[in-house]
Amino acid sequence: MTSNAAEPAKALPPPKRAAFAREYLRGPQRIASGNASRAARDAGYATKSASVEGSRLLANADVQAEITRL
Repeated sequence: MTSNAAEPAKALPPPKRAAFAREYLRGPQRIASGNASRAARDAGYATKSASVEGSRLLANADVQAEITRL
């Protein structure tokens, strides 16, 4: 039997991860800033851990997909 149900839409990343992707691409032409630490801080992650979080987020497949989508 075939299913008539459409494939479920891919879920967006959690709000903080989506905010990180937007902050990482902030700029006049949406060019990656190259500063993951600043993007993490601006997205609401703790200043103390922004460097680690930024690196971790850039390695996350969902965040990479969101950056590509934007």
